[in-house]
Amino acid sequence: MSDLLNDHLDPRRIGHTYWQVGDFKTISKIAALEKASGNLDKVKFHCMDDLWDTVDSTVEPTISWDDLLRIRAWQLRDRYTYLALSYSGGWDSSTALMSFVKNNVPLDEIIIYDRRNYMEDAEMDGAIATAQKVIKDYNLTTKLTVTNLEWDYHAKVYEQYGENYIYLPGCQLCFNQTTRIVKHSNMPIWQQIRNQHPEDSVGFVEAHDKPRVTLYDSKWYHFYIDSGMYTMVGKGGVEMYYHTPHLPELQLKQIYMSIRYFENLINTIPGTTADIVHKVQSFVCPDLYAEWNRCIGRVCSPSESAIHGLSKMQNFFSPNKTELARLTGHTQDYMGKIHKIWQGGLHKVKELSGYDAVNEGIPPLMSKQHYVRDFIKK
Repeated sequence: MSDLLNDHLDPRRIGHTYWQVGDFKTISKIAALEKASGNLDKVKFHCMDDLWDTVDSTVEPTISWDDLLRIRAWQLRDRYTYLALSYSGGWDSSTALMSFVKNNVPLDEIIIYDRRNYMEDAEMDGAIATAQKVIKDYNLTTKLTVTNLEWDYHAKVYEQYGENYIYLPGCQLCFNQTTRIVKHSNMPIWQQIRNQHPEDSVGFVEAHDKPRVTLYDSKWYHFYIDSGMYTMVGKGGVEMYYHTPHLPELQLKQIYMSIRYFENLINTIPGTTADIVHKVQSFVCPDLYAEWNRCIGRVCSPSESAIHGLSKMQNFFSPNKTELARLTGHTQDYMGKIHKIWQGGLHKVKELSGYDAVNEGIPPLMSKQHYVRDFIKK
């Protein structure tokens, strides 16, 4: 395996988000399952647990949401000489973008990834148009780059790693999602930017995801679930905008705003139960999804798909999603070797773990739950 496949030994890659079996830490869920001989009960998922164990989650930060966004934008600006933000036009990246713009924090580049050559993406036109409008309206010098994720980008990754691609950091086993972490290592646009600036002076910023809360036995907890956090795993030098040990108040403030939103739903809409929390956070309530985002201080592009999270379920990370038929079908017809590698990896997962990733999936794992406060009934 290449160094990237062995990066579970590198603390710079592992960071605060990883799976653990005994003393073994890894940024590959498959490696963890293999270590546990397929026994998922032996695998633990950690996401900033070391940080949250030192933070009193029962106390809401007094600083305002807008001030927290301003602080985070300047944290990133002060740390790097060149800042590039990955942008999709959704609630997460739009809020991050506007935190730079409205606080006059210089942002050097906005990068948009266009994958329409092989997959429907209803948000792409809106993302490009919104980024262009923001740059024009605010008279920014920010560079806008729209870079294509071509067919052969994925093929090259599978060709390079073979069936061992299943051990890649944050590998989701879905044909196109599997390779997204590798993007940070070999995408031409990333290499071009790095080559133009001194080492460690470039900050690639990614803005996702919302915090997750749960209501159990009339008590609120915050947590993370690994199936929603793959995009954070193994980022190395990439800066996560929201999930950061440098400003835990940013997450905690959202947690409290989110709890107030869900409590209001439960208290004011007859028949509403705690199950609404899971439904909204799982993107199955489009209207409430938009309302939830607004109530936790997020802003979005005008795209209807982005506003209501309509592409979230479409892009969920299962190997057999029908929306990927164009990509996987093309690969099977014209890149038989690559398709065989992908399928071989899925069979290998079943052999070493017992899980049928295609037909059954691998159960998600929840991180440690941190108590916030009791439910307030009105």
